[in-house]
Amino acid sequence: FKTVLLDSDMKAVQLMRRFGIKSFLGDPTRPELLKAAGIAKAKVLVVALDDKEKATKLVAYAGRHYPDVHIVARAYDRNHAFELYKAGADDIVREVFDSSLRAGRYVLENIGLSEYEAAQAEQTFYAHDRLTVRELASLWQPGVPASENAAYIARARELEKDLETALLELAEKKDSA
Repeated sequence: FKTVLLDSDMKAVQLMRRFGIKSFLGDPTRPELLKAAGIAKAKVLVVALDDKEKATKLVAYAGRHYPDVHIVARAYDRNHAFELYKAGADDIVREVFDSSLRAGRYVLENIGLSEYEAAQAEQTFYAHDRLTVRELASLWQPGVPASENAAYIARARELEKDLETALLELAEKKDSA
């Protein structure tokens, strides 16, 4: 697989070039830079910008102009994930989500679950969250706090009950084994 890096940090560009990775210096949100980097032939675009507004702008632009490119974007938090889904991202990676999952698994192990049971609970939560974030993104309203969005709250509560049921089923399997 060929990788192309677009970065506004000269040191990052120089480092990647030393490793033989084609790299461009500049603002990745500039359409002419994306074109020069070969986005028209790309299969996947990874958006991992430190500026969340620029990241959302890039996702929206790429989604509109290059609909065949699969967009993986890094989000800062759940609300940013919602923005990125609305902008056209296909997959979202929240910055601290994976480390939070691992921390939760360690908590479960230290309160009595086996490594396997904690890993199963972690996987159940991960799968549930992945589906619910996409669904809640459709109800999320920019500029409206979630606490003031009745449809969002109602669906989030229903989805939370679904998670509780899934986790209880895991516990019941453990008890019956």
